[in-house]
Amino acid sequence: MTRLGLPSIVVTIGTLSLYRGIAQVTLGDQSIGGYPEALSTLGNGTIGDLVGAPGFIAPIELLVFAIVAIGVAVWAHATVWGRRLFATGANPIAARFSGIAVNRYRFWLFVFAGLMAAVAAVMLTGRIGSTRPNIASGWELDAVTIAILGGVAITGGRGSIVGVVLAAVLLGTFTFGLGMLNVAGIVMAMIVGVLLIVAMVLPRALAGLRRVTHKRAGVPAA
Repeated sequence: MTRLGLPSIVVTIGTLSLYRGIAQVTLGDQSIGGYPEALSTLGNGTIGDLVGAPGFIAPIELLVFAIVAIGVAVWAHATVWGRRLFATGANPIAARFSGIAVNRYRFWLFVFAGLMAAVAAVMLTGRIGSTRPNIASGWELDAVTIAILGGVAITGGRGSIVGVVLAAVLLGTFTFGLGMLNVAGIVMAMIVGVLLIVAMVLPRALAGLRRVTHKRAGVPAA
């Protein structure tokens, strides 16, 4: 993908449909189960089980999430690697002329994203205890919504892990509350779609409003 210069979002959606179709053809309506007990413990166990403190009921998944989030935050915001990634996302042509190996950084970033998806799949499989072709169907919309709500620029070059984590907590709490109110899944998907549109349109609308206000007040644009 990096060598051919293909759009990332197109390749992502295409491979998603391809692999999900292969799983559907291979398994049909069946599911795969019988996983080791350790996998179930990973998905359903608590941190208290690891440290020998039964009263500490925080899930192991939360610990994994915290470790990954902190590691990525340090990597993205406090290392040369991270600064080069942001530069590549903001302007790949300028980054290339600055001596950054844009294609190499993109390649390893895609590898890392795939690795994180695999970790999430393992944790989800451990929690559910089985694998089905339609598992996590539609979650790609949630992932994109969380990223944009967290302040990540869809065009690249801007964003923070703190914002993404807060957006994940916010959206997760919101959808959990809707589930407790017995809101249908299709309605939840519609609401998430509306949030995605608002998150994309609102910043641009506010920026346009600021430009108009500054122009009327005679303030030079930033």
